[in-house]
Amino acid sequence: MSAQASIKFFDLVSPIGPPLSPNTWLVRYILNYKKLSYHTEWVPFADVEAVLVQNGIPPTSETYPRYTVPAIIDSTTSNESPKIIADSMRIADYLESTYPAYPIYPGGSRELQVKLIEVFNTHVRPPMVPMGYAMLPAIFEGRDKDAFVASRINMFVRLTGGLHPADLYPEEKRDEMWAALYAGLDTLASYIDENGLGKTEWLFGTDGPAYVDFVLAAWFFWFKLVGPEGCWDRIKGRNGGRWERLHEACQKYTEVL
Repeated sequence: MSAQASIKFFDLVSPIGPPLSPNTWLVRYILNYKKLSYHTEWVPFADVEAVLVQNGIPPTSETYPRYTVPAIIDSTTSNESPKIIADSMRIADYLESTYPAYPIYPGGSRELQVKLIEVFNTHVRPPMVPMGYAMLPAIFEGRDKDAFVASRINMFVRLTGGLHPADLYPEEKRDEMWAALYAGLDTLASYIDENGLGKTEWLFGTDGPAYVDFVLAAWFFWFKLVGPEGCWDRIKGRNGGRWERLHEACQKYTEVL
C-alpha cells in the first residue's frame, strides 16, 4: 500500500473471519484498488453507534439505525483537520476526488454506473437480501446478535410487519424467492448487454474495475458468505458465468489490513 495516505477504516467485527458487510467490502475493495494506506478499526455490531459517536462520525440516517459502517477518518494531511466521512457512496466519491489514481469512474461514467446499480437494487437485491439476513442471526453471537435482530426488525417493520430476520426465508416461499432472484439476475444481465457493457470481466472499460464492479462484487461476496447453503453455486454460473468471473476478478482486492 502507498505511504501517501493514513486512513482509519471502520468495519464490523466478524465471528466467521471475513467481514460480513457488503457496504464495507465495497469500500475495502476501493481502498485496496487505489493502493491507499489504511488500517481497520474493528467495531462490534452492538457498539457501532457508541464507537462512531466517540470518533466524531456523523449519522447516515435520521431513523434507526442512525449510525452505520463503513466510515473513514482520513488524516493524510497533517496541517488540516482529518476528513470524516460515513456512507459507502460518499466515501467512494471522496476517495475518487482526493486520490484520482486508479479511477473508479473512468471516462466520467459515474452516472451511467449509478443507473446500472439502480437496476441491481431494483431487481436483484429484493430477493437476495432477505435470504442473507435470515442466516445472520445464527452467525452473530451474544450482544451483537441481539443488536442485529433488533435493528433489522426495525428496518423491515414496514415491509414485513416486524418479522424476525430468521423468518425472512420461509420454506414455503423459497422457490418463489429463488425464481425472483434468477429473474433479477437475467434482467441485470440483459441491461448490461443492451448497453454494450461487460465486454471483459469488468463492466466498464478494459483497463481495470469501476465502482459498479465493486458494488456488485461486494453483494455477491456477502451472499456467498452468509446466504443459504449452496447459494453461490446456484447463481455463480448463471448468465454465462458472468457473476463468477466478476467475483474472482475482485478477489485480488480483498486484502484485510
